Amino acid sequence: MASYADSPEALLLEHRAHQEAGGHLERRRQAQALDWMHELIAAGLQEIFQNAGGVQERLAGLERSVCERKIGPSKAARELLRLYQI
Repeated sequence: MASYADSPEALLLEHRAHQEAGGHLERRRQAQALDWMHELIAAGLQEIFQNAGGVQERLAGLERSVCERKIGPSKAARELLRLYQI
């Protein structure tokens, strides 16, 4: 007969205790929190940028030009960023 020590619950608890004891769990939580913060910053900046005057009007045309290989992605991005800086 299998003992509690062999149960999935016991193995999970043992693994968690090992992760906590070595500080692994806390480091993963910290990294996750920082990743989340950076994702929120990027999303907020993108929203501000896309709502800036002139950006939306120019975006569709530049996207089309990039897809048609009339302009490179870097040049299109620089043009949009210049609109935002004005």
